[in-house]
Amino acid sequence: MKYKLLIIAVLLGGMGIIGASIAVGVAKRDVEVVDNAYETGLKYDQTRKRGEELGWKVELPRSFPRGDAGVELTVRDRTGAALTKARVTLRAFRLGTRDLQIRECVNRGNGTYAALVRFDSAGSWAAEARVAMNDDVQVFNNTISVQ
Repeated sequence: MKYKLLIIAVLLGGMGIIGASIAVGVAKRDVEVVDNAYETGLKYDQTRKRGEELGWKVELPRSFPRGDAGVELTVRDRTGAALTKARVTLRAFRLGTRDLQIRECVNRGNGTYAALVRFDSAGSWAAEARVAMNDDVQVFNNTISVQ
């Protein structure tokens, strides 16, 4: 007789835990990040497809010393020809910090663009090059090591 009460108590306790888990899960559920996720997904797919069609490539050095550095990057198209009339913006920040530097790059000709960035501490830095030409915009992410 005592075993029946024990089994019933264990089952009720388990059901209580499951019910509490469901209640917490519903109360703490994630909210929608974007207004229209389907449209955002379609736009992302179109952007990726257009990026593949353009075939732009951005090259920049992967290592810099601490301090002020002239970051030079080259922008080329699918055939390797220089993109000479692009507008390039460089965003750089040390991973794990909030110090964001946004620099408009100066066109040096032959697909080379340059910006002055202050690498004030050693470690890994994120560099995001935003290349815009005509109505096309592509973003390229890189990691830079600062000694």
